[in-house]
Amino acid sequence: IDAVMGRDRLPGIEDRPSLPFIDPIFRETIRFSPVVPLSIPYAAIDDDM
Repeated sequence: IDAVMGRDRLPGIEDRPSLPFIDPIFRETIRFSPVVPLSIPYAAIDDDM
């Protein structure tokens, strides 16, 4: 990242073509830790005992 844009500014959307690995890294991070949980918590209504 420093080689493409230097240390004086943050990356922006205009830098995406110059940083081809940023998007796959971001997608893999979201895959391992999704923003929205996929399992819905539930509670038993009746006891079976």
